[in-house]
Amino acid sequence: MEPNKRINDFVTITSRLIDILKKENQALKDHQYSDLKELLEDKTTISRVYETKLQTLEDQPDFLTDSDHSLKVRLTSLANEVNKYVEENGLRLKIAIEANRKVVDLIAEAVRETSQKTETYGSSGSNSLSGGRAESQSIAISLDQTL
Repeated sequence: MEPNKRINDFVTITSRLIDILKKENQALKDHQYSDLKELLEDKTTISRVYETKLQTLEDQPDFLTDSDHSLKVRLTSLANEVNKYVEENGLRLKIAIEANRKVVDLIAEAVRETSQKTETYGSSGSNSLSGGRAESQSIAISLDQTL
């Protein structure tokens, strides 16, 4: 494949990856997590192609010398841009994962604090948690009889 064609292909793939990263970063910023699944599939596919093309460029650096200067400048610019968006994406994903982990930890802690040890009833029909103390430690439960 001629050098200019290879670079044009890589420019197209890099541009597509940048578009996906921009959309994913915006979805993370706006907490639109439902949009991420669709973007993830595209990002995975384009990232694999990008990595393959990048490896080819790194393995055969000599063909860059035979390509148009304007294409090399464009490729360099896109490489810097994709790196910027990859860094932002990594940071936003790390923040989202940490925030979700904290929410899950808070919910788990709240459940632990409100749950009580299973008590058995004695011969009098009461358990060890009787009266006002039982009311303050009981968890409200409702039963849907249509089940």
